Amino acid sequence: MSGLYIDFLLDEHDPQSLSSADEENTAMAIEDEIPNSQHSSTSCVSGNITDTGTQLIPMPMIAPTGHSPLNKLPIELLILIFSFCIEDDPDVAASLSLVNSQWRAIMTDLPSLWSHLRLSDARFEPRRLRSKADVWLNRSGKLPLDIDFDTRHRDSVLPLLSYALRGAPKWRNVSYLYSRIRFLTVKDGEEPQLESLLVTLSPKKSMESDLQVLSPDDENSTRTWWGGRDVPLVKNFKADDERLREMYVLGVRCLPSPENVAAFETVTSLVLMNSSTECDFPMHRAVPFLSAFPALQSLELSNFNELFLVHDPEYRPDCAEIKPAELTQLRRLSVRGICSSRCILTHLRAPQLQSLILIHINSSTMFEHPNPGEPGDSEDEAHDFSRSPWTDHATGMGLRKLFSSRNGHSSGALELKELVMDYADLRTKDFKWLFGRLPKLEKFTIVASDMSDNVMRALEVDVPGVSINVDDLNGIDSNGADQWRRPSRPPVLPSLTRLKFSKCQKMTGEAVVRMIRSRVLAAQRGLVVRFEELSTTDCLQVTEAHHQQIQSFFPPEARLIYAPGFEEEE
Repeated sequence: MSGLYIDFLLDEHDPQSLSSADEENTAMAIEDEIPNSQHSSTSCVSGNITDTGTQLIPMPMIAPTGHSPLNKLPIELLILIFSFCIEDDPDVAASLSLVNSQWRAIMTDLPSLWSHLRLSDARFEPRRLRSKADVWLNRSGKLPLDIDFDTRHRDSVLPLLSYALRGAPKWRNVSYLYSRIRFLTVKDGEEPQLESLLVTLSPKKSMESDLQVLSPDDENSTRTWWGGRDVPLVKNFKADDERLREMYVLGVRCLPSPENVAAFETVTSLVLMNSSTECDFPMHRAVPFLSAFPALQSLELSNFNELFLVHDPEYRPDCAEIKPAELTQLRRLSVRGICSSRCILTHLRAPQLQSLILIHINSSTMFEHPNPGEPGDSEDEAHDFSRSPWTDHATGMGLRKLFSSRNGHSSGALELKELVMDYADLRTKDFKWLFGRLPKLEKFTIVASDMSDNVMRALEVDVPGVSINVDDLNGIDSNGADQWRRPSRPPVLPSLTRLKFSKCQKMTGEAVVRMIRSRVLAAQRGLVVRFEELSTTDCLQVTEAHHQQIQSFFPPEARLIYAPGFEEEE
């Protein structure tokens, strides 16, 4: 897949904007081109309009007189003059169209005079810049479009890109100033299509500190191209139905507010990564920003550092004030190293979610933060041991919100098919709550969990008319149980085919054998689907003897993986 990579490097203090005379002389209000929704904020008149930064001042249209030499020039010559002027400064197109009615007619009838769009944040006014982009995109018709981005400030990079992306199907030459661009070309040597875009918003000093741990000779590093240059770089596109599908944003401390961004309507995959040493995404910016991606199907939120350290949780007092993001098309959600798991999971609405991946969320730090008192916030009755009780509670409550029914409609939990929890844990009560709401879950992977035998018992399936006793378990202790189990509840996780445990040190081998045995028997009777894979690695209390017991009744056509656990050195 081809990709466009933008590295936006700035010092902690952005340079002062250069002269904005060109911007101030650009006519931005054209009555028949600006969307109706913006008329309330910008007065559109048929006349020359000068941008003074904070106010658009209408100037009266100059009527041609018989004494004007310009009135006597042939139209063909005027077109040549206009083309020459626009080649030097594309913003002149708007000014020329508002000099008089004749010039306006010429400019309106010739899309080729609007085939070069320049967007600069030297004077960043979202409404004006968005209107400008709309004018050029509409006036240029179906012709290929050249675009110049002059992005000097981090906060304006994404808005400027969003204004121009509507015209991506006809992009031809794209130039970036104060940025670095790198494209991944397709194998057949053709010019790349705009399918993937990476934007770096982190300050230059922050990025340099991150790079100190990397070898400068490491050509395979994904960040060796970080650097910067102050000369424009240009890349050619096919101008043939370009569509941006993937987007990567590094340095999310500077996400723009939603009202300053045009919707990224074609983006289906988004990665937001905080590449600094800060603990967390700024939730009040990250979640609202997601509303600009109505077609999003895959979302990854990551707090990245070189060693993938797990930071301490951070309390967000404004979490309750965040407006939820409605992601109706989201299929995959990955959260890595996000400390405020409850805050972000609580404010996502993803009814079609099929894959949930939680990585590096656990923290041993305890905080006495205010308890919202929502259903499930009460103390866990199991009182099971946990090395990360605060984050277990927070993650569990976030999942309850994410997967709760709202307005009488089924929640996204009913569609979930894959759940990965890698150094992300829950309380026993949250595991039980979750298992009862995942009828379509096929894959469950959990790493470094403190889940106890109580969770193993919650995964057992009641099999009518079958006794699970000492003989059935080939000598494995079942706490003296020798009774016929009756179907007291619906099968738990009836679609589960792949189950993986790794570094789970609190569950016993006896409980694991018992749980697997119940699910194998249930599968034989059609209550649940058959296992395709079971993996138990580096779990201290699951021994070789337990593995052999499972092997004796496990389906021979299924994959069975085992690796013994070892005591960690202190």
